[in-house]
Order: sequence, then C-alpha cells, then structure tokens
Amino acid sequence: MDAQIKQGGQKPPLFFRHLLGRVLRIVSIVLVQIVLAAGIAVALLRYGPFVNTRQFIIGSAMSSFTHQYIAQWIFTKAEIEQVTKKSDSSFTEKQDLNAVNPVGTADNSIVLSKIGDGLQGYALEIKNPLRVHVACTAYIGTRGEFVSTLAAKNNAVAAINGGGFSTGADTTGTGAIPSDFVFSNGKLLWKDDTLKPGKLPATDDHEPVNVVALNNKGVLIVGDYTVNQLNSMNVTEAVDLHGYKPLVLDGKVQYTNDGGKGVQPRTAIGQKKDGTIVLLVIDGRQAGTSGARLNQLADLLANQYDCWTAANLDGGASTAMYYQGNIINKPSAIFGERTVATAFYVSK
Repeated sequence: MDAQIKQGGQKPPLFFRHLLGRVLRIVSIVLVQIVLAAGIAVALLRYGPFVNTRQFIIGSAMSSFTHQYIAQWIFTKAEIEQVTKKSDSSFTEKQDLNAVNPVGTADNSIVLSKIGDGLQGYALEIKNPLRVHVACTAYIGTRGEFVSTLAAKNNAVAAINGGGFSTGADTTGTGAIPSDFVFSNGKLLWKDDTLKPGKLPATDDHEPVNVVALNNKGVLIVGDYTVNQLNSMNVTEAVDLHGYKPLVLDGKVQYTNDGGKGVQPRTAIGQKKDGTIVLLVIDGRQAGTSGARLNQLADLLANQYDCWTAANLDGGASTAMYYQGNIINKPSAIFGERTVATAFYVSK
C-alpha cells in the first residue's frame, strides 16, 4: 500500500528554518546597531564639540516649513533659539541712495549666466531697473500662485519668487498671505493689519520691517523701513522678509556666517552702481546640491556680480526662476513649483 502524505501541517525543511532564524538574528543585530548609532549621533550633536554641525542642522531645518521637526526632535527649544537668534532682524544702518546711478534705462538687454563654483543656479542681469516690478497673488487669504503664473499674467520675460508670507493656521506654506505689505506699480497693494507683535512684527505705518524695494528711479532699497518712510521715498515696488538684514550694503558684504539660517535653496536680488538689477537663484535640498549659506550668497553677489546693494528673498521650496516661458532652475518642492505670495518680474 502506498504511503499516505498529509497535505497540511507540514513543517518547513530544517535548512530553511535555520536560514530564517539566521536572517532574523542578523536583522535584529542591524536594527540594534542602527538605534545605538542614532542615539550616539544625537548625543554627540547635543553635547559634543561639533558647534558648526549643530548650527548647520538647526539653521537648515528651522528655515523650512516642512523640516522643522528634525531640529525639534534632536534639540531643545533653548538650543534652537540660541542658533536662530544669530540672525539680527533689526538693522539700523541706512544705505546711500545717491550712490547708485541708473544709466541703462534705455537698454533693455538681459544677460543670463549659470552659477558655478560648487553651487547650482542662475543669474539674470537686467540693465534697465525700471523694468522690474512686484506681482502679488490675486487670491490673498486663500492661496498663492506659481512664479510662472504670475509672470504669464504680467506678460513678463523673467521672474523670481519674492517676499515672505505669514503662517495662517490653514495657509501655512501656500503663499496665501504676504508678509506685512506689498507695493506694486506705485501702489500699496496690500497691508496686513492683523499680525501681532508676538507672532510677527505688527504692520504699522510707524513699525520698521525688513524691506526689499525699488523707487521710481529704479534704485534698490534694502533695510528696515516703515510704510510711511517708503511712501516718502517714492517707492513703487516693495516686499518684506522677516529675519534678514541686507546681504550687501554700500558694496560691503554684511554676513560672515550663515546668520543662523543654515544651508538652503536661495533667491536674491541685487543692484550694481550703474543700476543693473541682478536676479539670482541657487538650487538645493536635492542630489548634487544642498544650497548656499547667506555669507556665500552675499560673497557671490558682491564679488562675482559686483552688486553695490543686495538682499535675500524667500528661499527654500519657494526658490524659482522663470525666463522666456519656462522655469529654468530646479525647485526643491516635491511637485516642482510652489505657490508663493509675491514675485519680482521683468516686463517686456
């Protein structure tokens, strides 16, 4: 009689049971080593001598809407504040507005160059500063718009993202609410009277905030100014960006380090003594390029592009440059462009 073999309840061959046990032991050992390594790394970051590394991690994480949890998980609130307060948002020195003499207002040429020296990005040099204006989202309080959309709506040949935007409970990161105020084409287009001093500096006619502006002669104005002061200076275009002093003032670099902001994708605007406007973006948060520190950005604008005045704009996932119908850099936002509140654009 043939032997009867039951189909169910058979044990795996001994070889496979031993193999499975060995694999599980190896996985367990690896996981334990990873946990131990992570614990040691955190302890070294917290208590070790790696000051620059701590500043790099905190600055880079806290300058982002989406990655702040990295710093908050590793460091205490006091440790984070110690680093982020390195950026002096109160800046009293005023620039000499007569030092810049726009001579190219009849020259509509634009020069595009690629950033090198270990950084990835682009610069646009606009000879006629009167071609540069500010665009603002048409959906304030609801959502921002893409740089490419703002450029197309204004029939622009070029554009970069502009100023910061506040963090309303339902609009964080969407560009829905421009920070404090927006001047566009000679008009005060937007002024937010709802912000409180404990959150962001209150928008008040007598409250100076970080300004990036252009007056009716095409002179770039950077530093701390009030709305009333801007009106008296015949400002036609303006945005503000909290927590940043000028990158370059009267030809001098204003940063010797990252200002507590770490390495990020960056957007900046500068001006040469002949009035030429420089729009610049540096990519980051991706393979091959992490971004730039503020001192690197300032050095680049002052020394390579001969800017007499320059200011940092909103960066991170917002960084985008539009030129002749396309976004030419590589934004770090997961879906490409990110909606923003404002943009600087170059009219045709």
